[in-house]
Amino acid sequence: LLSADVLDGLFRRGEDLQGRLGEVFAHSSLPLCVTGLGSLMSIHTVRGPVRSPRDLAATDVDLKQLLFHELVDRGCYLAARGYIALSAAITDDDCDAFVAATRDAVAAIERR
Repeated sequence: LLSADVLDGLFRRGEDLQGRLGEVFAHSSLPLCVTGLGSLMSIHTVRGPVRSPRDLAATDVDLKQLLFHELVDRGCYLAARGYIALSAAITDDDCDAFVAATRDAVAAIERR
């Protein structure tokens, strides 16, 4: 069930997802960024980049909760703290749907 090819694909899928989320956040007026490695990542409510814990001092807790609820409302679940861990069952289509939901959620928050 678990092979080097599966793990390599999971790593690449996560790196791609991080890049795509980063693009969404870069085009937003909201203080959002994503950090991580491979299939493990976190969304942060600071402009970024995040290089140390000090960079998270200005975290907007209310924005983090709002983004979480907007994503859940669109059928996408992540940890309320912004943590995302992809599994081997996550497909490219799932990632496409998550990026689209994130784009919509960010736009909805910006309109508030």
